[in-house]
Amino acid sequence: MIVYPKGRQGDYVVPASVVTIRDRAFRWCAGLTSVVIPASVTEIGACVFWGCTGLTSINIPASVVKIGCNVFRNCAALTSIFIPASVIEIVARSGYDGDFHGCPAVVTVHPDNPYYTSNNGKLSYKNDINISGRAGDLEWTFSGDVLTISGNGEIPD
Repeated sequence: MIVYPKGRQGDYVVPASVVTIRDRAFRWCAGLTSVVIPASVTEIGACVFWGCTGLTSINIPASVVKIGCNVFRNCAALTSIFIPASVIEIVARSGYDGDFHGCPAVVTVHPDNPYYTSNNGKLSYKNDINISGRAGDLEWTFSGDVLTISGNGEIPD
């Protein structure tokens, strides 16, 4: 189920039957002041709260695993955002600074989150992530922010 409550004002409690909050669901709802997201929600789509200039409070539950790009862009009244340990993907189309443009919120990340951290109140990617794989005759590793490809040949499609 998706949410698409355009024009909402004041406080809003997302129904417990919702699993995904659809892209742009609350975009430009300047009168929206707080949102309570239930534990049923696993994904928050792109640009969901973009331009919600009156939004002062939001709770992201531990059930959320994915947050789309530009979710909090231009949320001028939002002062804090807590990212739970469960979030394994935050899409950043403009880089994290761009995705939070116009949002003064201090971002705090649960210390057990395997991918993200907070650096001086800003969201950042942890540098201790190490993944590797094989593509044809080539091997690759990604460690921190460095991608290394080794071997001979072309990268297959």
